[in-house]
Order: sequence, then C-alpha cells, then structure tokens
Amino acid sequence: MHMTRLLPLLLLPCLTACENTGASYMIDGNKDHSISVVREQRYFWGSAVAQKVVAARFPICQQRYDIADGKAGAGELELYEVNEVLYVLHQGNNWWGVGTEKCELQAFKTPPEKYGDLLGKFRFDNGTFKFVATKPATPPGK
Repeated sequence: MHMTRLLPLLLLPCLTACENTGASYMIDGNKDHSISVVREQRYFWGSAVAQKVVAARFPICQQRYDIADGKAGAGELELYEVNEVLYVLHQGNNWWGVGTEKCELQAFKTPPEKYGDLLGKFRFDNGTFKFVATKPATPPGK
C-alpha cells in the first residue's frame, strides 16, 4: 500500500482529539428563544477551546459573540436569569450580560450587583457538554 493512502488514516486520531460541541438553554422550553454556548478546539495539540455565546429570539434576532477561552473537556458556565430577556453568564473571573430582546452581550469587569436566580450550568456530564438545569422544568399546564 502506498504511503499516500496511509496518510489520512494516520491523521485520523489527530482530528478526533479536537472538541467541537455546543449546548443550549431553551427559554420557557421555546426553541426560538434560547442561549447557547458553542465550544471549538482549533488545534488538537492545544488545550484552549474557543467559546462563543449565541443569543437567539426568532424571528427578531440571533447573534454570536466570542467570550473567554475555556479548557478542552472541562469547564462550567453558570447561567442566571435577571428577567425574561436578561441573563448573566459566569465562568471563573468572567461575567457577561446576555440580552435576548435585541440579542446583545456585555462583558462586566466586576461581578454585577444583581445577577438573578441560578438556572443551571453549561458543563460536561458523562463526557457530553450540555445545559444542566438547577431544577427540573415545570411541564406545560402545571
């Protein structure tokens, strides 16, 4: 077998080592109104993972923002609700306000005075990155 045919097979483990994942919090269970965190490891040899927040309220807006890098396979981002269109995202020393009324993001230099109730965390659970709610969602009609 020629070396050129083996090369793609030899490079395959390098590609599988990269993280490319995301998770969403659907506001009031509505897929058109959500906050998502997307993580992408650009290089298999590095531990840094580029993170983005996506604020969406269809059909009004959808916007993606870069936030501080995370670490591959690790990390937690807490999500707090201030009101039905204003949320706070927290990771380490970083705090961001996420508005879904116009799909905006604001970085805070210090923690905000009021950041609302903890809704849950974007985190790894059994090897899968997902949003884990603090309390189970109330079924519709209850």
